[in-house]
Amino acid sequence: MNKKIIKKALKMYKTLVSGLSGFFSWCLDEEIGYYELEDHKNLVNIALNE
Repeated sequence: MNKKIIKKALKMYKTLVSGLSGFFSWCLDEEIGYYELEDHKNLVNIALNE
């Protein structure tokens, strides 16, 4: 696959995940779920930087 397509997909995914983390932390006000999503975003960032 083309690297540009993969990067674009990862960026869209990252936007979705950050939106979800904001939504869940607002709804649940639970730190555990929020931090799991933060870790997930960090993994996506690492993948984007490669």
